Amino acid sequence: TIATTGKAPTLTSIKKTKNGLKVTWKKSATAGGYEVYIKEGNGKFKKIATVKSGKTTIYQYKKIKTGKSGFYFFTD
Repeated sequence: TIATTGKAPTLTSIKKTKNGLKVTWKKSATAGGYEVYIKEGNGKFKKIATVKSGKTTIYQYKKIKTGKSGFYFFTD
């Protein structure tokens, strides 16, 4: 489990690619890593990735379903 010690980073873009969605965010000055969550439709948020480097600011999500989706981040 990654503990939250800083402010969640700001989502900068979500772009559709041939492989799914490319999600990018601004680097958090205090982050040692990130947990990426998604909410699809009216469902609950679920963790889809743990990014172990605070320097990484991109994630390629390949399992996107049609409908409304939202992303949320926790910092380490």
